[in-house]
Amino acid sequence: MENTIKNLFFFKEIEKLEMENSSPILSIVMPAYNAGAYIKDAIDSVLNQSFRHFELIIINDGSTDETHKIIMSINDERIKYYKNKKNEGLFFTRNRGLSLSEGKYIAMLDSDDIAIQGKFQYQIDFLEKNPDIALLGSSAIIIDENGFETGEVYIQKAPSAAYPSIMLFNNYIIQSSIICKRKIIQKFGYRPEFPPAEDYDLWVRIAKEYSIYSLQKPLIKYRVHSSSISHTNRDIQINGIKNNYREQLKWLRIDATASEIELHYNIANSTFEGSKDFFKTGRSWLKKIHAQNNKTRIFSSKIFNYILLRMWFKIFVRSFKSKPLISIKEFIHLPFLKPFKIIKY
Repeated sequence: MENTIKNLFFFKEIEKLEMENSSPILSIVMPAYNAGAYIKDAIDSVLNQSFRHFELIIINDGSTDETHKIIMSINDERIKYYKNKKNEGLFFTRNRGLSLSEGKYIAMLDSDDIAIQGKFQYQIDFLEKNPDIALLGSSAIIIDENGFETGEVYIQKAPSAAYPSIMLFNNYIIQSSIICKRKIIQKFGYRPEFPPAEDYDLWVRIAKEYSIYSLQKPLIKYRVHSSSISHTNRDIQINGIKNNYREQLKWLRIDATASEIELHYNIANSTFEGSKDFFKTGRSWLKKIHAQNNKTRIFSSKIFNYILLRMWFKIFVRSFKSKPLISIKEFIHLPFLKPFKIIKY
């Protein structure tokens, strides 16, 4: 029994030395700004993972609360702690984290979210078995500010080939869920033009050149609370999303006007009232996008047409409810509704 204990201790020491003298497989980047209420839970969710060969890079972005004190109270050699000289914002802080990372893969985790047990091992195993995938996300369980599950789950369900087309309308990747090949995410980085939707812009640019995918399995708990960016900077976030749309539409050689961007946003996010007028303008806009994709061939026609069909169906259903005289003939009389094989998600 004594020899067994000695052997276990010996192997643990060997494992520790190997980790100290080699680059980690995974770098986890955690920006933190006034995260005192939640950051310990976020850090613990990483340190308690079954996967051990990682570095946790925490960057304090000028916090004025207990964030620094909490981080300093946690003693683990895998934590690498840095502080910005002042509050620089997310794009700067995330990019700093990317530049400091040494792992084969990089994961992002916001300081108010939680990594579910087994997350990193599961995703790394998937990426090792599917080397064509550059970036991998997952679904998410929604929790409130007290950490209780709300009953909502963000399920991400789409084939890898569909992501470039989907991204023209919606961000299908959750920031805290991702793991990406280090050299690829460092190559692109976050850009400052889209705050606080820099992540959306990054996924779009990666998806244009590489395969990305999101697992249906929830691997994070995504916290929704009153001080989160989606609540405090909602108008800025919407503007960042619209800037993303504008940038992508340029790929289709569409120099969209402000009213067209607003129309596109309303269609994508279902923030419109059904009416005969919106029915007509929405139809015209989708026809325009379809025609430009036929010219530029930016997106796979079959997949893109299916995404347009989904958007068109939303418009039709809402408009039909408010104006039942809209006919089925008006619904089907569009070029992207020509028979094609439906792609099953």
